[in-house]
Amino acid sequence: MTRTGLLSSVLAAGWAAAGLLGGHLLTYRILFPDAHRHDAVLAESGHAWTALLAPALLIGLVVAIAAGLLGRGRAGERRVVRFGLLALLQVALFLALEIGERVAAGMTFRTLPHELAAHHLGAILAVGVAIQLLAAWLGSALSRAVARVAERLGRPGPVARPRPVQLPLPVTRLVRPTALVAGGIRGPPALRATPPA
Repeated sequence: MTRTGLLSSVLAAGWAAAGLLGGHLLTYRILFPDAHRHDAVLAESGHAWTALLAPALLIGLVVAIAAGLLGRGRAGERRVVRFGLLALLQVALFLALEIGERVAAGMTFRTLPHELAAHHLGAILAVGVAIQLLAAWLGSALSRAVARVAERLGRPGPVARPRPVQLPLPVTRLVRPTALVAGGIRGPPALRATPPA
């Protein structure tokens, strides 16, 4: 993989991770605003890893912003992540994450209908996909904003041209020296400063 390809992948992964984790958190906060119910749903659905959610979200944002500020594409163009790519990544990863969490908690193909209805998996998937699409749009917009900031930071400022220095000397006039008495040698014309007025 080339350096440019690696940078594009890191940039997309950073924004996708931030959007996926932020959207996952928001989905459960919207569907289960009561803290006790929220904790119960998370405990029964294989969400033991959620203590790592905030640090992972922060790392994703830092990686995405750093890659956007530091990286350039071909011919110096800034790297941005397109909405379509983020939407595809985030929705696919969200669905895989939710199904994987349920499988880790004991869900089988036979218990899938029960999970969809009784354990709110259907609502979680529907709301979660909508939020992931919104998070992908926001991530794409933020990646463009970071690219604009990086462009402004990387643009050289106006070049100051040096101006000629004017010394505060009085006006001079050309004086023709007279012949030197000793040996009759003559020299070139000399500049004589006029006394200040």
